[in-house]
Amino acid sequence: MSCELKGKMYVQWLLLALAAILQFGCANESVPLGGKQDKTPPVAKKMSPENKTTNFKGDKIQITFDEFIKETGFTQTLISPPMEKKPDYKIAGKTLIIKLKSPLRDSTTYTVNFADDIKDINEGNIANNFTYVFSTGNFIDSQKVSGSVLLAKDNSAAEAAIVSLYPADSVYGILKSKPLYFGKTDKSGHFKINNVKSGSYHIYALKDQNFNYLYDQPNELIAFSDSIIALNDTTSKTVSLYLFDENNKPLKLADTRSVVPGLVQICYTKPIINFKL
Repeated sequence: MSCELKGKMYVQWLLLALAAILQFGCANESVPLGGKQDKTPPVAKKMSPENKTTNFKGDKIQITFDEFIKETGFTQTLISPPMEKKPDYKIAGKTLIIKLKSPLRDSTTYTVNFADDIKDINEGNIANNFTYVFSTGNFIDSQKVSGSVLLAKDNSAAEAAIVSLYPADSVYGILKSKPLYFGKTDKSGHFKINNVKSGSYHIYALKDQNFNYLYDQPNELIAFSDSIIALNDTTSKTVSLYLFDENNKPLKLADTRSVVPGLVQICYTKPIINFKL
């Protein structure tokens, strides 16, 4: 075999090898590593019907975000005023589809508060206090309540506390029923509740431990106003609330330990007032 023929065959072999490498590389594209971490929560880009729509007649709402959102079960999402049946929540890509299953009241403003249920699918960034508002009447209710929630023990800001409004005539309120309206405090302890119907309300703050909006756990902190707040004009009400431990834990044995020989320490869940041996 001549040197010229060998040279041509070698070049052809190199070209075939290069083509195979290029083909393999193109067929196995990978996501580039590194880069900045996504810290931005999902942002609503399109809503159908539009947010704050009046004369709402349908039974379906679609909200499309700028990124894919996580399936959370929407256990924290509340609609005020409450509906008899919980809506169906379905995610299709970047779009959340809400199917209403209860008849709507006439001339009523509804607020869908998603609490912490809207998260992006990659980093879990939360769109805090994201709400969708619509009215079956000619206008949107415009009453507002804002303020701050502090810890009574040291006056520090209470972050992620639930602030709830209940009708003035409610008997059990936060003990047995979920709120009519609610908001959540930020890192500074501030909160704001918008689109409230004119009327009189009890207001509570709760450090909710099981995320059910009820004051039903012994380790939950509670706050409330001694007076009913009246919302009958366009002026925003400002309220300060102080969370405290009601110490409603049942008295029971918590721990026993031997401190030194002949001395045993017995601990209970609350102070002992009367003791008889």
